[in-house]
Amino acid sequence: MGLRIYHLRFGASTEKLFRNNIGNYFWVAEINSEIVGYITGSIHVSDGLAVIEQGEHYLEVDEVYVHPEY
Repeated sequence: MGLRIYHLRFGASTEKLFRNNIGNYFWVAEINSEIVGYITGSIHVSDGLAVIEQGEHYLEVDEVYVHPEY
C-alpha cells in the first residue's frame, strides 16, 4: 500500500513535498479507515521553562486539525 496524498493546508501534491512538509512528527486520526484529522509536532530545546529544564528536548504540538463533521 503506497502513501495516499491528501490535500492539507500546505497543499503538498507529491510524496516528496508531503514528507518535507510534515516532518518527523505527524499523526492522523481515522474512523473506519477514513482520515478525519491530523496533528503535527516538532522537537525543540528548552530555554529553561517552569516544567522543562534548560537544554532538555521537548515535543511541541504545531498544528491540530479535525474535520468539522467530527
